[in-house]
Amino acid sequence: MDKEQNVERLNFGDREVILIGTAHVSKASAEQVIRVIEEEQPDAVCVELCDARYQKIKDPDSWKNMDLVKILKEGKLILFIINLVLASHQKKIAEKMGINPGQEMLNAITSAEEYDMSLELIDRDVKITLNRTWGLMSLSNKAKLLASMLGTLTIVAWSASLVLFLVHQMSDVFIGYDKIINIVTVALFLVPFFLPENGAKEDEVTEESLEKLKEQDMLENLLAEMGDNLPDVKKRLIDERDLYMVKKLQNCEAKKMVAVVGAGHVPGMLRHWNDEIDLASLEELPKPGLVSKFFKYAFPAALIAVGVAGMFFLDLDKIKDLIVSYILITGGGAAIGAVAVLSHPWSIFLAFISAPITILHPALGVGMITGVSEAVKRKPTAGDFESLLDDFGSVKGWIKNRVTRVLLTSVASSIGAILGLLYFCHKHDVTGFFKS
Repeated sequence: MDKEQNVERLNFGDREVILIGTAHVSKASAEQVIRVIEEEQPDAVCVELCDARYQKIKDPDSWKNMDLVKILKEGKLILFIINLVLASHQKKIAEKMGINPGQEMLNAITSAEEYDMSLELIDRDVKITLNRTWGLMSLSNKAKLLASMLGTLTIVAWSASLVLFLVHQMSDVFIGYDKIINIVTVALFLVPFFLPENGAKEDEVTEESLEKLKEQDMLENLLAEMGDNLPDVKKRLIDERDLYMVKKLQNCEAKKMVAVVGAGHVPGMLRHWNDEIDLASLEELPKPGLVSKFFKYAFPAALIAVGVAGMFFLDLDKIKDLIVSYILITGGGAAIGAVAVLSHPWSIFLAFISAPITILHPALGVGMITGVSEAVKRKPTAGDFESLLDDFGSVKGWIKNRVTRVLLTSVASSIGAILGLLYFCHKHDVTGFFKS
């Protein structure tokens, strides 16, 4: 057949690979996949999917069966949020083009079944990709990702509110202006809830612009820009998966293959086509960093040590006062965080009573308990899951949707507990209270 646009013919020894670079929300790409497979009649069809994403494409309603409680218990909240960010962005473009996201992959699967061809899933497990993306991301890039999720104005307003609160509580800078500072602090926190649903004007997306995106020179410029802004994200989401899919194709025993991948992966795959690639290193999960280990083990241990030592240096009345203060401040901080995002009363109560305990336990978190409570007390409906990607794009949507309300409750109560603990340590001068 004549050379198709966005199609590369490559070889591994005596095996041939027809590599199709697609736009995941392009009608032309979806139609091209069917045409190439029909004309080439390969032994195997290889798709840029892992088993989890394959099951999701085969069952589009899998959102409705999502186990939020399991996500919280397994500590996968951040990974779930990152996945929502990516899915939400793709859905917005797809809606403008009148096509389901991943239609070209579904067409490849359907064609393989129709012609009785072997179907190979060549992408890395999405859980590994998201784990490596978040776990190996620098702190500054995590902040950038958070800003892109909620919007820069939201981050600025909430950060200003937090800084103002901490400065007011831990210094005498604003002494005598308590009421004014409290009003300003609350006002800054509430600003994002009154922002327009679509404050930023979105670029017009057309079929023509999507097809241009598949041109290699424009695509490389796009990825280079992404690498400048979020290099950690590009490395894990794009570069590593380029290598992974090349290796999976190298390992495929079929004589003739049609491989369907996103156009963004084609330049990198071509660069590494004949490289020796270590698959195990690309599947290795990141180990917790020093900061994570400190907050998980060292800080609770130090707090317990201070409490035990206090029994030998302080009188019984002061010990009681410290315990009561610790419970009220840490529990109160977690409860205030839950109240701020309009959590269920039972979740607020559990935030208060569990925070003082979970802070001292490295394997537990108040966010896990409050998140599970919110998921049980306000169980998300099918409608919540169906509108999840739409609601995810605004602060109002986060509050309205019961799925994102679970996430907000978990995060807000955790942040509240941490702020409460910091304030407790400051108020009682934990590092130097033995002097008294």
